[in-house]
Amino acid sequence: MQLWQYLFIAMKAMTQLPGNCAEEPRMECQSWAEVHAEAPEEAEVRYQEIAHQIAGEAVWRKIVEQGKHTDIALARHALNVLFLAGAESGFSILVDNGTCNKRNLVGKDFTRVKRLGGCDGGHAYSMWQMHPDLITDAAQGIRGINLIEDRAKSISIAWDLHRIRPKAWSTWRWARALTSHWEASHSLQEISLQ
Repeated sequence: MQLWQYLFIAMKAMTQLPGNCAEEPRMECQSWAEVHAEAPEEAEVRYQEIAHQIAGEAVWRKIVEQGKHTDIALARHALNVLFLAGAESGFSILVDNGTCNKRNLVGKDFTRVKRLGGCDGGHAYSMWQMHPDLITDAAQGIRGINLIEDRAKSISIAWDLHRIRPKAWSTWRWARALTSHWEASHSLQEISLQ
């Protein structure tokens, strides 16, 4: 199995994303869409993109770091970065697209964003809920909008920051526990980075 597929399966499990909603619309699909502000089939496509991007970061690190880490170590770090985003944002579209960073939200978006924690009052960006003023170890000159506009850049910064200062996130223990729990029942041994 390729790493992106492994990550995608983990995302679906974490968010309890229902399958086959386009073919079999049912109450479960409508309820999920209401809570997550996104149709399950749209979330599935976005989750695949995210999984591909995180797996791509692992492949890039393997090339750039020239074998400094094993494929399993890179896959494990990718999984941990993924679960960190899940713990911080639940992979919410409202966080991913920057809605939670907007001022003057009203109606359902306001309620949903408030339930997510409001992106720390609009100061935390991307699914990793990074504060630009706190990430100087991993990225110079980055503004919050950059983290929303370029998810791949956000992933790269989260990857580095997680290596440098994993405790920068209050959810780091939860993400690590999720990684260990997931890996215990879903081995990384047969995962291919390609």
